[in-house]
Amino acid sequence: MLREDGNAYASLYNAVKSGAGRGNRTPTPITGQRILSPKFDVHNQHLLKQFLQDKHTMGLSEQTIKFYGMYLIKFTAGVNKSLFRVAKEDISYFLASLQCSPGGKHAYFRCVRAFYRWAQQED
Repeated sequence: MLREDGNAYASLYNAVKSGAGRGNRTPTPITGQRILSPKFDVHNQHLLKQFLQDKHTMGLSEQTIKFYGMYLIKFTAGVNKSLFRVAKEDISYFLASLQCSPGGKHAYFRCVRAFYRWAQQED
């Protein structure tokens, strides 16, 4: 599974870095609508790609973008459901199931929090 996650991360990161797919992005929601509304339901990989592209556009370092991408792909595989359907309990269960230090769990939490804050922003 780690090998699959690594391959998924590599292809996602390469797409973000090359700017591929920018013309195919889901349009930004109309003011007052949230990105995570059912009208904007897209596959997890596409949504993560949008998140990482936006962070790249904001000028975050490549290392930060890699950090977000790696942890979010593992999170997505761990919860094994659409990011639109993830509940607070899913995040808590995922973090509790990790076999790593409290600092490692906090790293996952920071990435997930950054992603959902981005997703909840209004236009």
